Amino acid sequence: MVEKQTHGELSQKTDEVGASEREPKRNLIASLAMTAIIMVIGMFLYEWLRQIIHPTVATWESHLVTIALASLLATVVAYFVLRKQNVLLQKTNKEIAAYKQAEEALRKAHEELERRVEERNAELVEVNKQLRGEIEGRNQAEEALNRQGDSEEKYRTILDSIEDAYYELDIAGNLTFSMTHCVK
Repeated sequence: MVEKQTHGELSQKTDEVGASEREPKRNLIASLAMTAIIMVIGMFLYEWLRQIIHPTVATWESHLVTIALASLLATVVAYFVLRKQNVLLQKTNKEIAAYKQAEEALRKAHEELERRVEERNAELVEVNKQLRGEIEGRNQAEEALNRQGDSEEKYRTILDSIEDAYYELDIAGNLTFSMTHCVK
């Protein structure tokens, strides 16, 4: 079944898809900024706690622990960022699929309308031919009646103007026509 959608609904979906394509870029930038902020805060907290808990730890040991902790923290934050990006990507893909589906439905509806218009035009051409034929036949019949009426009028005028009797007989000798004043 073809899904009926108005032009406004389709353009709204187009705008939504366009906005959703820009949204992942903004979200990625925001996520990266959030990651950097979390990393900086995490490292400050780590250094502060390290100085409170183990003030006698050597610098190189401190750097190794810092590197390990920073790597672990970056991995955890990257996991959450990528998971969020994946969700947004899936949402965007669904919206694009819906847009393509709407485009396909619109294309099919347009083809169906074109087919119907062609069928209707063919029907109208056929009906038009029939009507023209009927009109031509009626015009010919009207002309024949006019010719007959003209000749009948001439015939009546001639018969009315003669003073002698006029009558017609068929082959068998039966009277088929006579002037009314002759019958008396």
